[in-house]
Formats: sequence, structure tokens, C-alpha cells
Amino acid sequence: MVFPRRAAFSAAVCLACFSLPVEARAQTPVLLEGVVVTASRSAESAAKVGSSITVIGREEIERARASNVKELLETVPGLAVNEAGGAGGTASVFIRGADSDHTQVLIDGVRVNDPGQASGEFDFSLLTLANVERIEVLRGPQSGLYGSDAIGGVINIITRKGEGPLQGVVEAYGGRYGTHAERGAISGSHDGIAVSAAATNYRTSGFSRSKLGREDDGAEKQSANIRMDADLTANAGITVALGRYHVDADVDTNVARGEDDTAKRLLTTGALTGRWDLMEGALRNKITLFANETVRTFFDDDASSRAGLQPQTDVFEGQRFGVEAQSDITVRAVDRLTLGGRVERETGRQTTETTTGNTVAFSGEERTSAAFGLYEFNPFEALTLTAAARTEDFGSAGVEDTYRFTGAWRFMDGAKLRASYGTAAKAPTLSQRFANSALTVGNPDLAVEKSTGFDAGVDQSLLSGKLTLSATYFQNEITDLIEFFDADGFGVGARGTFENIRAAETSGWEFAAGVVPASWLRLDASYTYLDAVDAETGAPLQRRPEHTASVRATFTPTEAFKLTASALYVGERFNNADRANPLDDYVRVDLNAAYAFTPNAELFMFVENLGGADYEEIQNFNTADRSVFAGLRARF
Repeated sequence: MVFPRRAAFSAAVCLACFSLPVEARAQTPVLLEGVVVTASRSAESAAKVGSSITVIGREEIERARASNVKELLETVPGLAVNEAGGAGGTASVFIRGADSDHTQVLIDGVRVNDPGQASGEFDFSLLTLANVERIEVLRGPQSGLYGSDAIGGVINIITRKGEGPLQGVVEAYGGRYGTHAERGAISGSHDGIAVSAAATNYRTSGFSRSKLGREDDGAEKQSANIRMDADLTANAGITVALGRYHVDADVDTNVARGEDDTAKRLLTTGALTGRWDLMEGALRNKITLFANETVRTFFDDDASSRAGLQPQTDVFEGQRFGVEAQSDITVRAVDRLTLGGRVERETGRQTTETTTGNTVAFSGEERTSAAFGLYEFNPFEALTLTAAARTEDFGSAGVEDTYRFTGAWRFMDGAKLRASYGTAAKAPTLSQRFANSALTVGNPDLAVEKSTGFDAGVDQSLLSGKLTLSATYFQNEITDLIEFFDADGFGVGARGTFENIRAAETSGWEFAAGVVPASWLRLDASYTYLDAVDAETGAPLQRRPEHTASVRATFTPTEAFKLTASALYVGERFNNADRANPLDDYVRVDLNAAYAFTPNAELFMFVENLGGADYEEIQNFNTADRSVFAGLRARF
């Protein structure tokens, strides 16, 4: 273990940051404003949060393309995002160098990772920004709060709650690659009932995903989301949230494919939450019934026919349903005790369909249960400490205990020192345990993947909030990583299986800064240094760039006009393990402009990849060239 030595170095650098001069100020600093939910499972002042968290707010979401969550996430410190050949291709997120399946994804606090996927990761190409209020990205091991998959961190998509008089928005845009998109949303509240709903449609003719491809690969995405909040009494209410996200895309791999190969993905989510307060709000309770299903269908016609085989359709189905309860108890008027439990059932199935019959590659189910608790202790006004613990029964994978500690010290006006330390676990997937195909046999004896990590950082606000600075050091050790192991070689009839045969170490720095030098200008920047290596060989982990950076300038010369220019830098990395197949670094520049010609209507335009950078996120997969889009947005 190298934690103590690096922790001391981290603390020294953080203390050096505190030596910056601090101006007298009257306003609450920007970095300490607002309320976050994901960091402690309950609404909490950002000033008290000791974890490393980034919030993508409503204003930034409304400026973004409704179909593209990827571009919002790739500028968050500590995150790397890969997309397989443009819109509609599989999109994966890596947090602080952990694997993409080490990111737990929530929609309104309900886990939506795919039980039918081989590694259990979430495909971000499914998500759109329909009815999204904010996105919270919580970095570091978080299984003490959220259970399996949260080794790298948690991404929580929070939908919009209707408020005020009935209002709505419609927009449409079009541009390069035969792309067009439409979005509509409506929200409002009356007599204790709040409703919000939104739908999006996106279509593009696209370009060849593969550099070896022979034709353009199009895609279409549709989504619909509705949320209703109802106050039954002054102290009780319910929330109903439903969502449907669909992608239908032409497929290319890193070999040439035909135009008849397609992939369809469908995510359906639903949750019913009841909440009631007792003892004049000192005891807040909620219980959530949830269910979600992901169905992925891959139709392979061209590649099969070229190999002299029958066309085939592979269907992957994953379902999850269960119940979660949580109570928040106020202690000493300033502390909080959270207690809760969760029971869920996951099922997964893969079926291969041909003209001669169907074959079940795997079919399995697992019931898991968990109990968790958190105590938030405020010994004095400027210091907040939390301790969280969770015990989870993963069924055949055994029982795992995880924990997390955080501290936030507001040692002067506008400055906060924070730190967190915790453990995390990821249960083997249903496919890894129960697969039984011609090429793969599952391993029911797999152990749980585990991690231990910490971070320490400082947030500081200067010049009455016009300058904000943030610096964080992090480190994570991951053991018992599961990999496919080809024990029999690649001969005829050989079948591989899964084994706990890897370990990884990740560490690095995250920096963020924002400055408002004039009333009409705001500048934001972030930088991440990442050292992510195989713990045994020291080789860099695949597709984890050592250096990433982003800068953004927002100009508002008049109330009606806004222009945003941004640049993303991604450093060199390797497409495969053991330093194989290097990928060049690149810079992508984007522009976004909007002009409100009436109080309720605006024209907007955005340009992606302004410089026409030729780059790869995944080897042999193309990315979009310079692309111009324009549209109209109206509010009512």
C-alpha cells in the first residue's frame, strides 16, 4: 500500500493552495452554494459535502443538444468518455481510471445498469436530456452508500419537478449528416400536484462507423419521460416517474459490415415513491418501488453471410425490480442519522435466433438484499463529518461489507477542505456466472471485485465569488478484477470462462477553475492528470488518457445574445492493454450560439469539431467531421 506517502503529499499541496490571499466577501461562495442529493442520499447543502462531486445544472443542460449526454460528461474532471463511431454507437464512461462497468448509473436515485450486459455497464448512448433537471457526478468508491458497481463513482440523472404555472418548450434543429431533431416539454403545478413531461426525437444518416466500412451508418433515438409529484397531506406525498429510451442504429465493428446489420436498444424505467414526515419533520421516511428493463437486439446479416453462416439475431434482456426504504432522523437538531434497506431481483438472458431455431447462451437470476446507514455529525458549525456503512448479500457471490467516511471543514469564508475514504464492491454479473454458450462457460465461484480509495481536496472562492478554484488528489486500488480467461486455447470446441485475475491502481489530480472577469464574460477550465495502470505489470490501462483538459468561454454581450466557445483536449492513450495500438492526442473545438429575437423565442446554432480534427476515441472507429446545425426554440 502506498496510500500514506501519497496522502501526505496530497495534504501538503492542498495546504499550499490555502495560502492564496482571500478577499473580504459578503456573499456565499459559488462552490458552497446549492443543494446536492447524491453525496449523502438526501438533500444536503453543498457546503457540508466532503466528497468530490460535480453538478451539471439546468442552464447548461438546456444549452446542450437534447440527444447528447456524452458532450456534457466529457468535460467533467476525472471522466473519460468513449463512443463507438458517433451517434447511436455504444458510449462508455470511465471515472478516475476505473472500468466502465465500475460506474453506477441512477435515474432519480434508482440504479439502471444493465443486468443482461456481459459486464453490467450502462450504455450512455441510450440517454437523452428529456425532462432532465440536473446531473450529479459523485467520484470515488461509493458502495457504502449505493452498493454494487460504484467503484469509480456514481452518476445520478435527476428529472425535473413541475413548478408554477403551466409552461412548455418546443424546439427543432437540423444540419450535417442529414441530422434533424425535435423536442417538446411541458411542466407546471397546481393544488399540490406537479407534473413534468418531455419527449425527443433524433435522426441522422450518419457516416461509416468503421474506417473500413462501405456505407453510412444512420441512427435514430427517441425518448419520453414523465414525472408526477402529488402532496396527499401537508406531511405526505407520492412521486411517480416513468421513462422510455430507444435507439435504433446501423452497426459497424472494426471490420467492414453491411448495411443490414443493426442494433436496437430499449430502456424502460418506472418508480413509485411514497414519502411521509413524522415528529414535525424530524423523521422523514420514503419507500420506493422500482422496475427497469433493458433489451438489446443485434441483427447480424452481412458478416454471417460472408462467413457462409445463417443470418442471426442476438437478443440480450435484463430486468430489475425491487423495493428500497430509507428514513432520515434529525439528531441534536443539527445531525442526521439515515437508515435504510433494499431488496431487488435481477434477471438476465441471452438468446441467439436463427432460421433453424433458437439457442439460449445464458439465463440467470439473482436476488440481493442490503442494509445501510449513514451518520452526519456536525461537532461545530464549520465542520461536517459523515460515516456510512452497507452490508449487501449478493446471493451466490456472498456477502460484502463496505463503508465510506468524509469530512468537510469550512475553515474560512469561501474556502473548504474536504476528504473522503471508502471501499467499494462489484458483484459478478449474471452472464459471468451463468453463461453456457459454444464459446463461453460461466464461473459460479467468482469473487466480488473490490476497491479501496481516498481523495482530498480544496474548494475556494475569491473576489466575492467571481473566481472559484478547486483541486483534488485521488487514489484507488482495485483487486479481484474479473476477466475472460481462455483456458483451452482457441482450438475447435474450446470454451473460455471468467476468473478473478487482475488488479489495478489509479491515482491523479483534478483541477477546476471559473472566473467572471466582466459582466458579459465567464471562463471555465478543468484539467485531469490520471495514472491508471495494471498493478502487476505497470502497463497503462486501455483508453485511459493521462492528460485531459477543457476550457470554455461564455460571452453575453447583450441580454438577447449568448455565445459559448469550448475546447476539449484528450491526451495520448492505448486502445489495448500492454501498450498496444496507441491513439493520438487531439483537440476538438465547439461553438454554441443563441439569439432571442422575442422573450419567448430564440434561434440557435452550434458547430461541432470546428477545426475538423481527425481523431479516434476507439481504434478504427470514425468520429464526426466539422458539423454545423441550426434550429429554433420557442417557449409558451
